[in-house]
Amino acid sequence: MMTNVMNACEPEGMTPDDAEKIPFLAALDEGDRAELISKGHIKALEKGAELWADQQNTGEFSFVVSGRLKLVKRSGEGKETIVDIGTRGRLLCSNAVCAFAPYCCNAVAMESSRVAVIRRPDLLSVLERSPSATRAFLGEASAKGMVICARVDEVASGQVDRRIASLMLRLSEAVGERREGDQIFIPVPLARQDLADMCGTTVETTIRIMRRMEKEGLLETQRKGFLITDHAGMVALTTGPQRTRSGS
Repeated sequence: MMTNVMNACEPEGMTPDDAEKIPFLAALDEGDRAELISKGHIKALEKGAELWADQQNTGEFSFVVSGRLKLVKRSGEGKETIVDIGTRGRLLCSNAVCAFAPYCCNAVAMESSRVAVIRRPDLLSVLERSPSATRAFLGEASAKGMVICARVDEVASGQVDRRIASLMLRLSEAVGERREGDQIFIPVPLARQDLADMCGTTVETTIRIMRRMEKEGLLETQRKGFLITDHAGMVALTTGPQRTRSGS
């Protein structure tokens, strides 16, 4: 079911506090940062609201200030595949904006979220005259490309347990919080359906594999996310011999 792109509050001005939550803006010289803050604005979205829709024309760069958004590709039959999840500070779908091409997915809020939006001409104007801003933006865009490559590896992995393990490790690298010993907390509370969509499998298979991971002491599902309890074991799962029972 399509969600409403207009299901958002009226845009509000961006503040220095908002900019501090975005690594790209925080890395800029004071003058460049102040200019983009003055020209940018914030879009507040409730859970389920769309920031943009597939094939909508682009014209703005979007950075997550708070909350989480999923980038979703929908098939003709209505099946969703989550391409990526944008967490705080992340640049969303820069390739389409840079290429002056339409968006190739839907961006949907997974919870109440705030997104900083900067018009393409305003950001490009700063990049054209500021080498430091250009370096910061290239770093951000390159990181985005690496995420997409990692997603290809996850989906292409033959066994679902490997796909889920690869996803958890990638999330731990992006937003993980170190805990005691080898443990890493991932503050991203994904539903089993979300995990299934991201790994190209069914909810039933996802539930079975998550239970197995918990039984083997690799992972715990918590109210506010996931706890990798054995990081080395999770890495071994992505690189070791294939299991005879993994589901698909």
